[in-house]
Amino acid sequence: AELISAIRNNDHQKVIDILISNFEQSGKKYSQSAYVIGREFIRLNQYEVGRKWFRKAKIRNKKFNLYGSQIELDIRKCNEYLFAKGDSRFKEGDYYSARELYTLASTRIGEKEKMYFSAYLRFACVYCKIGDYVDADQSTLQALQHHHRTDLALILNKLIVKMLNKKKQTPNREAEIDNVKKEIDRCIAVIMTELHDS
Repeated sequence: AELISAIRNNDHQKVIDILISNFEQSGKKYSQSAYVIGREFIRLNQYEVGRKWFRKAKIRNKKFNLYGSQIELDIRKCNEYLFAKGDSRFKEGDYYSARELYTLASTRIGEKEKMYFSAYLRFACVYCKIGDYVDADQSTLQALQHHHRTDLALILNKLIVKMLNKKKQTPNREAEIDNVKKEIDRCIAVIMTELHDS
C-alpha cells in the first residue's frame, strides 16, 4: 500500500527507499527491483546513480532475461545524458567540470561505447582548453588507436605536437604559441560541433 501510494504521488525517492529496504537487503536480489530503482533515479535526474542500478539489473537479468535489450538502451540513455552534460559545461567554458563529467560518463563503459561517444576525442579537446597538452596528446593517440573520428583526431594531434614542440626557446616563441593556440581552438570548435550534431 505504501509503495502504491508513493507511485501514485510520483514520490520517486520514496519508491527507491521502499524497494531498497524490501528487496535489496536480503540475500535474494531481483533484476526487476534494480531496474525499477534505476528508472526512479532517472526520473530524479540522477543519471549516474541510475546507470549503476541498470548495470546491477543487467547482471541479474542474465539468469532470466526479462528485459531483452531495454536495460542496454537505458544505460545508453544515461551515458548520452552524462556526455551531453559534459558538452554543455564545455560550451559554457567550465572545462574542469566538463572533464569531470566526461570521466564519469566514461567510467566502466566498453570500447564500443567509448567509440560511439568519441570519448577520447572529447578528452583531448578539454585537455587542450585547460592547457594540458601532454594529456591532450595521449588522448588523441588513444582516439586514433581506437578509431574515434580518426580524421579529426589526426588534425588535432598534429596541432598538439606542434604546440609541444613550441615549448622550446625560439626568438618568436610567444607569437608562435599564440598562433598554434588559435589553430587548436578553431579545430576544437569544429570537432565539438560535429560531435554535438552527430
